[in-house]
Amino acid sequence: MKFVSLMTFALLSVSAFASKVELSCGLYHNLELVDTVQVVLQDQQKNKVVQEYGMFQVILSSTGLDEIELQVLNLMDPSRSYATGTLKNTGEKIQLSIWTREFILDSKCTKI
Repeated sequence: MKFVSLMTFALLSVSAFASKVELSCGLYHNLELVDTVQVVLQDQQKNKVVQEYGMFQVILSSTGLDEIELQVLNLMDPSRSYATGTLKNTGEKIQLSIWTREFILDSKCTKI
C-alpha cells in the first residue's frame, strides 16, 4: 500500500510539473525593446496579462497540450490580435506583430 501511495504521489508530481510552461517575453516598439518579462503559465490558464505598454496589453493563455495563445489588446480601438502556437521544446517561440502607419509593435515569447 505504501508503494502505491508513493507511486501516486510521484505521478501527481510529474503531472503538476508538466502542466506549466515557462516563457520569456519581449515587447518591441518600432524594433526597440521596451519590456521583458519571465512568465509561468499553468495548463489551461486563461487571459493572463503579462505586459502593458501605452494603450496595449499582452495577454497569454494556455489552451492545453503545449498550445499557447498570444493576444495583443488595443484598449483604444478596442481590438485584439491573436497568434497561437505549440511550444514543446526550449527555444520555440510564438510571435505577433502589429503594423500601422505610426508604429510597429512586436510581442515575442520564447519557451525557457
